[in-house]
Amino acid sequence: MENLGAKLVDLELEGKTLYADGKSVGCDVRIVSQMRDVLVDPSIADSAGSAEAYFMYRGAGVHKNEPLFRKHTMRYDVTVISGARLGRESNKTLGHYHPIATEGLSYPELYEIIRGKALMLAQRILPDGGFDVTLTEALAGDRVLVPPNYGHITINPTTEPLVMANLVNSDFKSDYAPIAAKRGGAVYAMADGSLLLNDAYRKVCITRNDRPARMPFLDKYASIYDAFVEVPDRFEFLNDPRLVGKAHE
Repeated sequence: MENLGAKLVDLELEGKTLYADGKSVGCDVRIVSQMRDVLVDPSIADSAGSAEAYFMYRGAGVHKNEPLFRKHTMRYDVTVISGARLGRESNKTLGHYHPIATEGLSYPELYEIIRGKALMLAQRILPDGGFDVTLTEALAGDRVLVPPNYGHITINPTTEPLVMANLVNSDFKSDYAPIAAKRGGAVYAMADGSLLLNDAYRKVCITRNDRPARMPFLDKYASIYDAFVEVPDRFEFLNDPRLVGKAHE
C-alpha cells in the first residue's frame, strides 16, 4: 500500500482501492468513452472507450472528522490520473467550471500533488471574448489554488500515475458543459510535450508557471487534510472567494 501522507487520517492506496482508516472509499471511474467531447482526436473514444482514464474518491477520509467538514461545508477528495495516453494527448480530466458563490465570483478550489507531476490548466473568459489561460507545472508536495472564475483541467504529462487531493466547497455541482461545448480546454497538452491550440477558442493569452505560488501557512503541514482539520477557519476562502487574497499570506 502507498500512504498518502496525511497524519490525521490514515489514507492508503492499494491498486485502485483507497482506504481511509482501513475502510474502503467509494470510487467514481472516468473511462475514455466519456471523454469524447474534449479530445483532440475523438475517435480514441471508440478504439479505447472502456479504458480507465482516472479515478475520483470523493469525501475521502471525511468520515473521521465528518462534523468538522460538514460545519465548514467542505469536502476532501483524492483523484488518481493514470499515465495512459489519450491518443496523441496526455491524459487529463474532463475539465469544468464552478458556479458563482458571491458577487460574481465562483468558488475556488485547492489542490495538492501527492505523487507524480501535474500540468494544471486554468482558463477564464475575458470581457472582449478572449481567454486568459494559465498553465502551472506542479510536483509532489506542491499546492495549487484554482482562482475564482477559472475553469480548470488537470493534465498528467507523464506515463506514471498522478495522485492528487483537493479541498472544495461541498454544496455545489461542477459545470462540465462549457468546456465540452468547445471540445476541451483552450490548449491541448500533447504526449510529445508540445501544446496545441484549440481552434474553437479565439484570442488566447497563455502564461506558463514553472511552479505554483507558495501558500506559507501550509508549509508546516504534512497535507491539506491535516491543515484543514487543525485550522479550518484558514480555508474560509474556499467558501467565500472574496477572501482568496488571504490564502497566500
